[in-house]
Amino acid sequence: MFAMLGGTRLQDQVLAMFRGQLADIVFGTVFLFGGLSACGIAAMRRRSGVRALIWLGIWSVTYGAARLTQSPAVLAVLTRWLQISAPYANTVMKYLIFVAGSLAFLELTIGKIRFYLWAVVLLALAMALAGWLLRLYRLERQTDSLQPTPRRLLPRCLDNRRCRAKAL
Repeated sequence: MFAMLGGTRLQDQVLAMFRGQLADIVFGTVFLFGGLSACGIAAMRRRSGVRALIWLGIWSVTYGAARLTQSPAVLAVLTRWLQISAPYANTVMKYLIFVAGSLAFLELTIGKIRFYLWAVVLLALAMALAGWLLRLYRLERQTDSLQPTPRRLLPRCLDNRRCRAKAL
């Protein structure tokens, strides 16, 4: 009866939302645990050539965690303080994933290309710092702009036709 009126059940809406996010959740989980496994294997081996495995694990963990923090279904089950810190962590992970990948490739190269990769790592770190500070500034301004003040309400009121009609 309810479906005939054009509505859908809440369970169907939740399933449709979950189906759209299922790929992010699955791939994020696979990369996260694959990276943790790589770091665990590197910790057990304790040889000189495990740095590449460590950086590959960090790279994979970063990518998996970034995929998971982009899913609203995963964010909905987190505690409030994790939900608040998710945009900050997501920004840090998006910028540092290139650094971790470059360091993984740095461990696998020899010769003059290592100098190039060190330059790439340093540039990526500079870009990550600048991007994180810009994102932090933008997030702080967004939370600040939600607080109503008379100076901010006046242009909104002037743009609204009803407010102009009342003012005339």
